[in-house]
Amino acid sequence: MANTSTPLQTVTFDYEEHRASLTVLCERTEFILQASSTNLTFPKEDLDYQQLLEAITTMTEPGEYRAALESLKSATLTPFLPTIQTLATRFDPGRDITVSEWAECNRIRLSLQPNNQITTTEQSHARLSHGLVSLPMPNLTLPPGIPQFDASEITLASYDSTTAAAGIWPDKATAAGKPHFFKAALDLRYPEFAHELATYVALHDLGNPVPRIPVLTGVVVTSLLWASGIDDPARTGMEANAGPFILGFLITWIEDGVVLADVSRQDRKLFMTGWRATVRGILEELHLRGILWGDVNAHNVVVDRDMGAWVLDFGRGEGGDGGDYGDESAKRKVEMEMELEGVDAMMEALWSRGPEDSRGLGPFYLHEG
Repeated sequence: MANTSTPLQTVTFDYEEHRASLTVLCERTEFILQASSTNLTFPKEDLDYQQLLEAITTMTEPGEYRAALESLKSATLTPFLPTIQTLATRFDPGRDITVSEWAECNRIRLSLQPNNQITTTEQSHARLSHGLVSLPMPNLTLPPGIPQFDASEITLASYDSTTAAAGIWPDKATAAGKPHFFKAALDLRYPEFAHELATYVALHDLGNPVPRIPVLTGVVVTSLLWASGIDDPARTGMEANAGPFILGFLITWIEDGVVLADVSRQDRKLFMTGWRATVRGILEELHLRGILWGDVNAHNVVVDRDMGAWVLDFGRGEGGDGGDYGDESAKRKVEMEMELEGVDAMMEALWSRGPEDSRGLGPFYLHEG
């Protein structure tokens, strides 16, 4: 995606035949961007909107699909960058903030007109924005031993726009004096968020029997109601008084963790064989319990300070009761085999590459749920 002086995080991206819509976060401001396909330009003259649209809808090769999607996102974002930098409100650098503070932001709609002028519509202050969905607690069954932390009591690591990477902040949270990894519920990703939380709950109920998978350490809740159209409970059929609401959950913090895609070429040569065996072993343990990982991706394996591999991100996973899936049993077994084959393909693809050539790779197997 195009560079900007402050990291941006993509919330949603929708593309139609004649219009693209992109929602991004710039620290304390959420921008809803809309542009006609005729306004978009691409660095390569032989590319146009319709070609990329066709590539996205027909390609099956992950690398080509990702490249086409990123080209379309970048072209949609680029005309708006100066306006975003001018209008964005920012966090104070170096100050820890609470999840409640992070979940409050301004919302601005920007539209690129046929004459290339940008119209600005500033919407009311949006509590629980950032594309967050507030998941009603009554719709979930959480283990009694899982603590619930109020969003005003959880702090997020200091924000520094010069070092933060787009799309990965916030991540480190402090609750009850201990570090945790914070997983936020993102709007339009409700199924993935619910799947992932359900997987961690299932593993917790089983006594967390699979090593090298982060453990569910808590949920982050708020009693505040949605206060804007995109966060309106009515659109999901939820009662306005169904709180408290879940803003996200907490899992084990992996100290000095680095995603596999960013590990150095030298360390890959030294440890790749062990990582392959570890990740395959984790998946085999999950499969015995009827759980699919769902997304074999070099960004979903984390290497810790001792060069041990961890598996995380179960947003596209499924299962967890270890039961008989009836007519689905054969299909599930095939998918489990494909996950294991995906691990082998991932490790082989990463073997001879460095980080600069790896960040666009994957997924190597994706379960659509």
